[in-house]
Amino acid sequence: MLEPHIPEISFSKESKPAHSTSLLIDRFPSGQRLALNRVDTAALTSVVSDYVRDDFRSGVWHSVDMHFLDFSLSGRPEGAWGYFPDSFAEPERVGKMLFIPAGHRYAGQGGIGRQRSIALFLRSPRGFDDEPVFGKEMRPVLRHCVHLHSSRVVDLMLRIGRETRQPGIATEMILEGLSLILLGEIARVLHTYRLGNAYKGGLAVRRLRLIEDRIREEGAPPTITELATLCGMSRRHLLRAFHQQTGQTIGTFVQQIMIERARQLLSESDDSIKTVAAKLGFSSPTSFATAFRRSCGLSPQQFRTRCTTTPTE
Repeated sequence: MLEPHIPEISFSKESKPAHSTSLLIDRFPSGQRLALNRVDTAALTSVVSDYVRDDFRSGVWHSVDMHFLDFSLSGRPEGAWGYFPDSFAEPERVGKMLFIPAGHRYAGQGGIGRQRSIALFLRSPRGFDDEPVFGKEMRPVLRHCVHLHSSRVVDLMLRIGRETRQPGIATEMILEGLSLILLGEIARVLHTYRLGNAYKGGLAVRRLRLIEDRIREEGAPPTITELATLCGMSRRHLLRAFHQQTGQTIGTFVQQIMIERARQLLSESDDSIKTVAAKLGFSSPTSFATAFRRSCGLSPQQFRTRCTTTPTE
């Protein structure tokens, strides 16, 4: 059980996003900050940070009307755990994507080491208050929010991160528009999880996490047989349970994560296209470029250029 050792942070509806996030940063010190990019609007605050922690940090987050998302660009370190006390009491390992919906109390602990992340503090839009997916009916699926799985949500967070690092004309408008789409995509993901809770024989979250962790390892993606062995299941059972739980095939899931990894490496590292292809397990830069273009509509080099081009002010 986690034992938070800093005060709980709780915000009322009267608090402003910029003030709230300033308070959060002050009360949850991130360690030695190496870089920080931040954009504030009337509805949100987006932060891209690079920092080093030399000890564990823990605490409780609760906001009446503000959603919080944190996407790890570097991967969560060991010791990153979290849970929603009003829904379940056993800490879960925090995944690359953490979502804390407004109105739900979260207790968490951060790990040690260098970490790069994109964080979004988003005021719940009017009209979403009565949306059941974000209300009390969400409690059965809160466990999924500790390690949210969605390639579309990841793509949107990466876009928000790029806009935050390189703001330009209409940045505030673009960020607020992207954040609304982001909430809509999250609502769909959580609705799928809610439906999945009624299924029998679905894939346990623990096994889903094992599969994703293996796919994210450097090198060639795993085979179905390898994943079945990892989960202690037959190939047939795994394929059926995975589709029942997620609504997609394992092949599609693998492709989404591989493309997500490719986008991250191209936008966040200086690795050559050849090195990126090798890290992802492709036999050649050409085969990587073909797969990437088929999925994204751009070559790896075109995508990297678009990510690094500074917008005109």
